Amino acid sequence: MKVADAEVYPERNLVQRDGVDTPLTPRSMDVLVYLAARPGETVTAEQLLDAIWESDYIADNAVHKAISEIRQALGDDAKKPRYIRTVRSRGYLLVADVLEDQPVPDPSRTPRRYVIPLSIALLVCGFIVARVFWPAEPQITSIAVLPFENLNADADQQWLSDGMTAEAIDMLSRISEFRVVARSPTLRAAALNVDAIGGQLDARFMVEGKVLRADERLRVNVRLVRVADGATLWSARFDEPLEDVFGIQTKVAVELAEALHDEFGVATPSKLRRSRYLTTDVRAYELIVKGYAAQSRFSAQGLHDALRLYLQASTIDPTYGQAYASIGSAYYWLWILGLDRREAVWADAKTAAQRALQLDPDNGDAHVLLGDINLEEGDWSAAQQMWEKGLALSPGHGHAHGELGRFLLLTGRVEQARVHILRAVDLDPEDQRVRFIAGLLHVIEGDYQAAFAQYEQGGSDVITLWSTAYAHHKAGDDVRAGALLLRIPDGPLGFERHTLWPARPVLEAAFDSGGFLGVQRAVLDHQIRDSGDCTAEPITAALLFAILGESERMFHCLAIAQPANATERLNISGHPAFDAYRQDPRFVEVVRRVVPRY
Repeated sequence: MKVADAEVYPERNLVQRDGVDTPLTPRSMDVLVYLAARPGETVTAEQLLDAIWESDYIADNAVHKAISEIRQALGDDAKKPRYIRTVRSRGYLLVADVLEDQPVPDPSRTPRRYVIPLSIALLVCGFIVARVFWPAEPQITSIAVLPFENLNADADQQWLSDGMTAEAIDMLSRISEFRVVARSPTLRAAALNVDAIGGQLDARFMVEGKVLRADERLRVNVRLVRVADGATLWSARFDEPLEDVFGIQTKVAVELAEALHDEFGVATPSKLRRSRYLTTDVRAYELIVKGYAAQSRFSAQGLHDALRLYLQASTIDPTYGQAYASIGSAYYWLWILGLDRREAVWADAKTAAQRALQLDPDNGDAHVLLGDINLEEGDWSAAQQMWEKGLALSPGHGHAHGELGRFLLLTGRVEQARVHILRAVDLDPEDQRVRFIAGLLHVIEGDYQAAFAQYEQGGSDVITLWSTAYAHHKAGDDVRAGALLLRIPDGPLGFERHTLWPARPVLEAAFDSGGFLGVQRAVLDHQIRDSGDCTAEPITAALLFAILGESERMFHCLAIAQPANATERLNISGHPAFDAYRQDPRFVEVVRRVVPRY
């Protein structure tokens, strides 16, 4: 279409005027097309936000910037407008003629000003409908967030930089055009050059920061770096009283978002749902962040240390919803990991999660925790709803992506699962549980090389080693599979249950005689040596019998199985070892009996 003397090509996001081509960002082009479809009509910023951005997180300045970009492309002057006029306190009005590139109707019958011929009006409206209701796939840009560096010699101040990192990840995760890659404290910009970091994280851009507490002031330096050439695209320095730590976090997030908008034209989240910071007491917040660090060790000591810190935070501020969500999480993991299986611990986890939502209905962590609890209790529909609600509130919640992905994967929804699982890997790249889930995804998809890559980064615990061996078996390499099983140490198997693994000499002899399948047979013999059947661990035994191809013994074990936890139910629902038997009426009956409806 033509807007006065300018040629406008919406499908190319291009404006041509006086022989000069000027590109527009897609959103700015959408704004221009929207205005062109409404000649003579003053369009408010709110209308544009609703039609073009469709988000609660965008401020009016996103519209102002789009209008400014359009004016610059058209050579317009806001004080003496020839194209777009600002109507004070109301909105924007396109005052230029919009014409087809062909003869127009008789001016004596139809005024040219503000009127669009029917054909172009239909074209423009059709373009808007296509943009709004069938938008093109967003151009995803990968951006890595490195842990903000603590410049204080005192490690006790690490919580300040951890909080800044979490806020940056939370904000960036709310922008759909970005694929956010988080990073553990083991990798910092000082340790590797920008190219190495970008390559290792598969990121085009990188955010890094430094935090220093000087007496009662907090100083924060942040910069946005382009990985390709190491150029600093934006940087800022903040120096504020320590008591305003929440205000500093907001300033860092908002200014970073504005910088990204300027660079990429993406939406700017102006309304951040910051449930974890809904306290007025910095001491309570400090305890929560320190508790996260302790809990991340996932040991009995770490979880008890975290619980103590969370309880202190709830005492300092009894209205702090995040404190109760964190208390519930600590109790949940103590129970799930088999470190404290008292009924009171499970009850305390549920009570704390429910209390968190009473105090803070928009708390993403509390919704996710209730999803975990619902899964374990067999209400799978409620679990999925809670995870999805939690992710709507906290899009950067890696654990929620991982658990929802695992659930979708093992209930047969592989494509949906893939999105969440790979998102979880980006957000929690060193979480062994996430790597295990990603490995299983690739095994189910038949991409064994990708599975090996995930398992290699998932640690050397019993479950990961066994899963890696199973993937090699599926890929046809039983020698490598058996060798991996020999690396499994004596002792408890798994998080929830405690099946003893055979002694190494037994495994070595089994491997020499039968390779991978020989080792599996040795494990089964070891498991059922006391009871004579599979009553001790029926689902584990059924899984091994399935791998060995002994269907009758597998069905015998499944017939007496009473799954003790969600993992066992999910394995029956979707583990690939059972795929060959899923159409058998006996297996269908087992699924009907033990797998919850969802």
